[in-house]
Amino acid sequence: MTGAFERATAVQRAGGDHPERQERPERPERFDAEIADGWDIAGNANGGYLLGGAGRAMAEVAGRPPLTITAHYLAPCPAGPCHVDVAVVRTGRRFATARAGLWQGERQIMQVLGTFGDQQPDDGPSPCPDGSPPAMPSWDDSVVTPMMVIGESPVPPLVDKIDLRMRPEDCGFR
Repeated sequence: MTGAFERATAVQRAGGDHPERQERPERPERFDAEIADGWDIAGNANGGYLLGGAGRAMAEVAGRPPLTITAHYLAPCPAGPCHVDVAVVRTGRRFATARAGLWQGERQIMQVLGTFGDQQPDDGPSPCPDGSPPAMPSWDDSVVTPMMVIGESPVPPLVDKIDLRMRPEDCGFR
C-alpha cells in the first residue's frame, strides 16, 4: 500500500481466532484497524472512509474484489481503534456474498453487505465497445473544483485529503 487512503484504511487479521468462530465456523473473522485522525467531519469519520476499511476486510475474506457494497451507518465514529467482523454468507462459482460489522469496543458503528466477484469475466460484456477505458482528460488538463465552505463554518479536516477535479466540459453543470 502506497497512498494515504490505502494506509488509512488498512486492516489486519486479528491474532488468533475470534472466540465465537472457534465454537461456530460460520461466525465472523476479525480484523483490527485504526480510525485515523483527519478523515472526519466535525470529529466523526467520513462514511466512505469507514467503508474503505470494512470493504478491504470483506474482500480479503471473500477472496475476490467487490462488485457492490451497501452500508448502514448506526453510530458516529471518532478516531481510535476499531475492529471489523466479516462473515461469508454464501460462496458460488463466480460470486461471494459477505456481511461485516465495524465496531469500536462494544458499540457497532456500521453494518455492511456486499457481493464480490470478478468484475468482468473473460466472456462477459465490456463497458466500452472496443474494451478500452472511457476518454478522460489528463490530470493537468482537468479543472480543480474547490470544496464549498458555507458561511463561517470551519473547514473539515477531510477536505485536506480530497483533490476534486472535473472534466472541463462538465464545469457548466457545476
